[in-house]
Amino acid sequence: MRAFPSVAPSLVRLSLQHRPSPALVAHFALLARLEHLECHFAVDLAQVLDALPSTARLRTLELELDYNLADVAALVVARLVPSSSSSSCSTSSAPGPLAHLERLRIPRAPRAAEFREFGGAALLDVCRERGVEVEVGETVAWRTRLFAD
Repeated sequence: MRAFPSVAPSLVRLSLQHRPSPALVAHFALLARLEHLECHFAVDLAQVLDALPSTARLRTLELELDYNLADVAALVVARLVPSSSSSSCSTSSAPGPLAHLERLRIPRAPRAAEFREFGGAALLDVCRERGVEVEVGETVAWRTRLFAD
């Protein structure tokens, strides 16, 4: 934790397997060179993405999903699409760390058609519109809350 502020400006890849402490999240603003972020489903993705500097050039976002497909899809879409309700002059590209996203990897997810059916449709559509390559895996361990609702 003490060393993170000195290495953070040089980090290009970061993998989070557990929910980071608030003290660590506060240092994420130093991740200016981050290009690849991997987050386990236990990580508060909104908190992590919002803590990254707006100048970050994140190229790859890799997400491990459990049952939260619709929630994560909505969260990523909200950060990929410029908000029309906010008073912003620029509407040509999404501000923030996902503005340069080239690849979205979701290794534990259903096939693309099922992904679309269970809450990923908007995410797939927005990624296609923005030229973001989506790599969806097909691991049997994937689950969704929709079966329980």
